[in-house]
Amino acid sequence: LFEAANFNQAVIRRGCRHLGLQSEASIRFDKGLSPGLPQLPLRRATQLLLELAGGKAAKGVIDAYPGRGEPRAILLSTEEVKRLSGLEVDVGKITKVLQSLGFECQESHSHSQISVVAPYWRSDVNYAADLVEEVVRITGYEKVPTTRLSSSLPMQEPIPMREFKRRLHSILVSCGLQEILSYSLTSLEKLQKLSPDLDLKVIPLKVANPLTKEQEYLRTTLRTNVLATLASNQKHEENGIKLVEIGEVFLPQGKELPQEKDMLCAVLSGPRQELSWHGDNEPLDFF
Repeated sequence: LFEAANFNQAVIRRGCRHLGLQSEASIRFDKGLSPGLPQLPLRRATQLLLELAGGKAAKGVIDAYPGRGEPRAILLSTEEVKRLSGLEVDVGKITKVLQSLGFECQESHSHSQISVVAPYWRSDVNYAADLVEEVVRITGYEKVPTTRLSSSLPMQEPIPMREFKRRLHSILVSCGLQEILSYSLTSLEKLQKLSPDLDLKVIPLKVANPLTKEQEYLRTTLRTNVLATLASNQKHEENGIKLVEIGEVFLPQGKELPQEKDMLCAVLSGPRQELSWHGDNEPLDFF
């Protein structure tokens, strides 16, 4: 007896977040798989079993699928293709392109609109804009016409802090440091490890729908992610690591929104320089 299953995307996502459990299977079903996929491995497994081990397969497939509905048709017109891409493509060309990709197309009586049903393996196609993207991709992006802006560009107001950060970044990189860009989300456990005196009465802002337990809170320091990146590099036996990050931290303010501040954090580890004839690999110290 072979069994293949597909589970409701919303139920899996809510269940994982509520229970705090995540697995390889839940990650796959959380992204939404096509309901038509389970029969493919079932039929292939049955075919291989008959070819390699012999026997006789029972007729038919038992499919328990509550709430089954008809495939949703997407209406696409030549006007919509032109509006989104600028290409003037007739219905015949659109139909030919989509049918070559496995889509089912039916032309309307007006000859300017078609009804399209996506194949079961294209669960990413849900709207007319998705179909336009497929048409442009096959037709060729180089054929999309270029047009001038309808108005002049607005004057750019100078932002002193942005210029300061740009210059600071340039100076640090010229000194041999490598810039890293990390997520602004972290876990409360990591924050407490680096700041044992963290006031739990005013905890960092928690995200309402975090992707994982490791990304539940807005960071109050850059050290957590910088040190995590350092540990990852040391794990792969990298030497002479010099990292820097310039980013925002979010300082809690009770019931008010957190205060956003630009911070800089750098870490140096390993020898000061590579071993050579004019110098040894003296390790970096801490002060």
